[in-house]
Amino acid sequence: MRRPDIPEPDREDRTASFRHAAPYLSIGYVFLGSMVFFAFIGYKLDTYFNSGGLILLAAILLALGLSFYRMVLVFKQMHKKDE
Repeated sequence: MRRPDIPEPDREDRTASFRHAAPYLSIGYVFLGSMVFFAFIGYKLDTYFNSGGLILLAAILLALGLSFYRMVLVFKQMHKKDE
């Protein structure tokens, strides 16, 4: 329940908040999506080749590396906008 003494934010404030949060949200979505995708592919390849989890581990490490690379790119892009 909303307290009556606190005014409700207007539409522009909420839009600006989401605009500022968008790069961080995209980092999270890319991280989560790549982990799920590469883990699924790694699991399927492991069951096909019966490699005992090595392909799954390599796929997860690849997803981590790509996610961190994407995060660095987003931060660099945000830094360029601030200058």
